[in-house]
Amino acid sequence: MKLFGTNQQGFTLIEIIIGFSLTLLLLASVAFLFSVHIPTWLRGQSQVEVQQTARYALDKMTRELRYAERVELENFTFYPNKGSIKIIKPQVVTNQPQETCRYFVDSSNHILYRQPIIPSGSRQPVTGANVLNVNAVELYPIDGKVFEVLGNHTTIITFVAVDKGTGESHAVRTAVHVLPQFIR
Repeated sequence: MKLFGTNQQGFTLIEIIIGFSLTLLLLASVAFLFSVHIPTWLRGQSQVEVQQTARYALDKMTRELRYAERVELENFTFYPNKGSIKIIKPQVVTNQPQETCRYFVDSSNHILYRQPIIPSGSRQPVTGANVLNVNAVELYPIDGKVFEVLGNHTTIITFVAVDKGTGESHAVRTAVHVLPQFIR
């Protein structure tokens, strides 16, 4: 703006106040939008995390169960009265023992583990800390059990995966049948 009687140009105090007010109004509306949408985005991320963890655990168990020679329900010490499953794989080499592993949910931390039995090995977590290592996804039985074995050829897996930090949960129930060419 041109001042009267001089060649100087600039803004008046009123123009500066109006400009700052409009800038603050714009920043406040952007902050409000972020504050409303970030919790929704975080809830969606948590839900995706729980679903992916449940899907990964289910896929890992399903893959081994389909190619098993035999599946047995156990009463393993880490998850008493809820059971665990022991998967006996087909014998590939006649002079070697049959590879065997166990899946169980530890009752102290509700994490699914896979433990090699033959050859022996340490337990490996299948579920647990999420990608950011902030929260943990825990598994809980439905109707008091995670595994149910029907005969030696069908296994029913039932659990609820829960994000400990947000409480988001995802229920899973499936039946896995051993492929016929692996049954003896």
